[in-house]
Amino acid sequence: MNKPKHDLYLVKVFIGLSLIVILLFIGFKNFTPNNILESREVVMTIIGISIPDFDILESKVIHQSNFDSEISITIKIQFKYTPDNTIFNQIDSIINLTGKSKFMDTELGYWTKKGDDFEYMLLNQGMEHPYIEKDGYYYFKMKKNSIFGEIEYGNY
Repeated sequence: MNKPKHDLYLVKVFIGLSLIVILLFIGFKNFTPNNILESREVVMTIIGISIPDFDILESKVIHQSNFDSEISITIKIQFKYTPDNTIFNQIDSIINLTGKSKFMDTELGYWTKKGDDFEYMLLNQGMEHPYIEKDGYYYFKMKKNSIFGEIEYGNY
């Protein structure tokens, strides 16, 4: 007579533990990197130039792997005012100074320019960086005479 009650207890324990495992998996699956990479101060530290303050218009996960920690997040930003030519002249100087569009001593990050489009790209392939994890990346894009910009970051 005690056997059916014991079996029922084991089934309840199994279901309870299964639910805990599923909830933990869902929690880890929805992990996103820290929003600190979206703050103006950290953005300026990463890209190496001063930019106007901005508001985040949209932030969304554009890729997330179910099997490892790969994730990509894109953020649409709107500057409080249109960045002036001084900023773009500074980027031009950085590009022209090195001749390779490289900026940082570690050569992790660099600026590129196509017409009025400016992009900073940082690909961390295992080096120490204060904000970008190993196997992480960070893109910052802005356009001359535009109040809008874009940030994309994640890991691969």
